[in-house]
Amino acid sequence: MGLRSFYIKPVYNSQIDNPYSEFFIPSLANAVSYWRYGGFFSSKNLAICAEGIQEFLKNDGKIKLILSPNFSQGDAKAIKDGILTPEKFLNDVWMSDIDQIKEEIQKDHLRALSWLIAQTPPRLEIKIAIFRDKDGNPIDGKTIEKFGISQQSFGLFHDEEGNAISFKGIIKSMNQHDTFYDFNVFKSWIDGQKEYVEQDYLRFIEYWDATDTLQDDHKEKSQPTTIDIIDLPVAIREKFLEISPKDIGELKLLKLPKLKPYQNEAMYSWFSHGRRGIFQMATGTGKTFCAIACIKELESLLDKLFVVVVCPTTNLVHQWREELTKWGYGSKNTLIGKEKWLTELKRYTNDFNYDVKLKQSVGIIITTYATFSKKEFTDLIKNVRINTLIVADEVHGSGSEQAETGLIEEYNFRLGLSATPFRYFDDIGTNKIFDYFKPLISCSQCDTHNSIVFSFELKDAIPKYLVEYDYFPYYVELTDDEINEYRIKTQEIAQKIAQAKDKVEENELLSLLVFERANIIKNAENKVIKFKEIIEKNPKIDYCIVYCAPSKGNKTKDQISQVQDILNKSSITNYRIKSDEMSLQERIGVLEQLEAGLVKVVESIQILDQGVDIPPLKNAILLASTGNPKQFIQRRGRVLRKWDGFYSDGTSKTHATIHDVFVIPYLTRPIDPTYMKIEKEIIKKELSRHEEMAKISRNPEFGIEKIKEIKKKFDLI
Repeated sequence: MGLRSFYIKPVYNSQIDNPYSEFFIPSLANAVSYWRYGGFFSSKNLAICAEGIQEFLKNDGKIKLILSPNFSQGDAKAIKDGILTPEKFLNDVWMSDIDQIKEEIQKDHLRALSWLIAQTPPRLEIKIAIFRDKDGNPIDGKTIEKFGISQQSFGLFHDEEGNAISFKGIIKSMNQHDTFYDFNVFKSWIDGQKEYVEQDYLRFIEYWDATDTLQDDHKEKSQPTTIDIIDLPVAIREKFLEISPKDIGELKLLKLPKLKPYQNEAMYSWFSHGRRGIFQMATGTGKTFCAIACIKELESLLDKLFVVVVCPTTNLVHQWREELTKWGYGSKNTLIGKEKWLTELKRYTNDFNYDVKLKQSVGIIITTYATFSKKEFTDLIKNVRINTLIVADEVHGSGSEQAETGLIEEYNFRLGLSATPFRYFDDIGTNKIFDYFKPLISCSQCDTHNSIVFSFELKDAIPKYLVEYDYFPYYVELTDDEINEYRIKTQEIAQKIAQAKDKVEENELLSLLVFERANIIKNAENKVIKFKEIIEKNPKIDYCIVYCAPSKGNKTKDQISQVQDILNKSSITNYRIKSDEMSLQERIGVLEQLEAGLVKVVESIQILDQGVDIPPLKNAILLASTGNPKQFIQRRGRVLRKWDGFYSDGTSKTHATIHDVFVIPYLTRPIDPTYMKIEKEIIKKELSRHEEMAKISRNPEFGIEKIKEIKKKFDLI
């Protein structure tokens, strides 16, 4: 598929990211060549260079590695005096070093490299770079470390389409289990980054093809100024061939992602509650990882397991498939058309029922809420004869009238995931969710609803895992034409609400009213006017996403087009992302332009709500949010990811800024007392969003006087 088929961050740091699964695995899976300078020559560093190589082994790609010997001062002097050769030193180090590797996964990574060397022609070549000072003497390891050379790895990936990425930074072993990463990434297809890729390419070629010494202009005598390049000694190559496996399928090369302490706590809580319950976790805190960790732990306890992962969107189906791959799991999905998936999944479930040609002990189907509630799908699951787990991502979606038919009793293990498991204006749907996922084992620490077995909210994640933010709410009202249309909608439903038999029916009608009037509020003309004011006050805004409303249908120009006009007139480079206008790869391209600072602002309609991770983002303008907490929590989470890189002006990401535009229909107008109760209910929801956003921001006092004024008008104090 190529290096442009997945999203690549500009910076990776192991304290924030998972570079192994997020960068090296997909890069190697999509590359045909991999070149790398990997620091000191050692078995551990060679194993690190091979991390993520499992997919690369399956294609015809080739690897070139350069490493440096770690001479002691005595070794360096012995080589200078002719007592010791570099080849003899390397051979002695290797023979003692390889016997010290105890971890099977490190051994298997070395065996993977040996398999590549054993191919005809070899798919892996290794060369040794010996640094020398101005007098031509070899430089010892401590001196090399002093100048940071041993820790500064760099490398390049190329794909079949001619695209290339390079990376440069610190990659070193911390202990037997962990590798520390902190490196930058550059892409050949991004303006302003191509030259960095070319520089790294030329640097590697200069190292690799050197037959004589390379001259560098260094001032200090002790600093490396020349480099000798020698081939891997024959004795070491032969040792590699000795450990080469006959079949690469026998190697275990996958490093499982490492959970953060709170993620381990979530997993433990789910198991201690009878393997049922809901994780209420803020956007960006790793709900997916927690869920897959639960699958992995269940696998260790059971002979066989069948898992159904259900998502609200097809984009999330693809994302789940990718995340499961990082844990070594294959999966099936229902995105291939009903006739095909039904036939394929019947065969798949029967294989697990009757132990037919199983490649793994866990069967996984990923689907959408629209499909998993269909009779054909539920009948399929009812015929599964082994332990079955449902993982409901964005679990609030499972409480809708249509989706709830998929919540069948055959799922004996149940896990729900959401930052906001409560359904908006739907207590019945919420109660159905909480009843279905209710733990089998209760405890005194459980949530009052007795289904949330672990909670990790935004206030828990800031500032350790997410950045702080400034929050600026603004209030606008409807125009005369809009308020007239708004009143008509209100009158139509208010009469029904007045005749409601109970609170449940009243809430259902109120929810309908909110939905019917949503387009009027989302597309309010004064929102665009307020947006223009925000841009005028922030003319240099960048790394920004603007959430716009879908077209109402009767306007000459939709909101996203008006926003784009304002940005164009302000000479702010921007791009719009709409699912009906571009492919997934085109959207990735736009996000990369935004990440690189070449596009300052991206305008979006809904499609960047879920499953998007662009850490450099630091500004968001919300024009389309409603009072639904699911939406604003997800959108807030988009800009709160930590980022370890630097912007073009040399600054780093210390916090994010969120501008939020509210519509209060009767902000300055008198309101008909008949509809006061309805308006109070809706405004209460809107103001709760402001308070929720503001209370954990860096500037909670902003707008407090305005909200007090609104509360007073509607008797909400």
